[in-house]
Amino acid sequence: MMNQEYDVVLLDISLPGRSGLDLIPQIRKIGRKAAILILSMYSEESYAIQAIKSGAAGYLTKSSAPDELLSAINKLSKGEKYISSSLAEKFAESFFSGDKKPHGDTLSVREREVLDLFAMGNTAAQIAKELSLSPKTISTYRERLLSKLKLKTTADLIRFGILEGLRMNL
Repeated sequence: MMNQEYDVVLLDISLPGRSGLDLIPQIRKIGRKAAILILSMYSEESYAIQAIKSGAAGYLTKSSAPDELLSAINKLSKGEKYISSSLAEKFAESFFSGDKKPHGDTLSVREREVLDLFAMGNTAAQIAKELSLSPKTISTYRERLLSKLKLKTTADLIRFGILEGLRMNL
């Protein structure tokens, strides 16, 4: 199967033990030319820019309408790029408001996942299980998040995650 060429690859951000965004450069490295469409449960504004910078040709949330998914796949199969109209509006709002950098833009994909899961009320042990990592690793991510975001407590992380709208399902 790996010897075949594909027009479009649908790739989920959340994979056990790693991020789908980490796979984009690996797919490119082995010479695959397929357009990569990221399909994620995470809100567009929190991951789309990073996905596109990583080499994805498009980004959709899993809550997108089936017609939108088909439209995205059709565009990508023709060599075009795809962003949803709601994402285009968010880009425009950011541009016209003068925002140079979205909040939390310095976070890695995994840090965003951990922050998201804390914001959803998960404990470190639950997050560790969900991401197939050790609780100690989650504690390290928590400390990094606190430092990068200049916060002091897990409650601050949760509040930050909620206020930044890191999940569409909040």
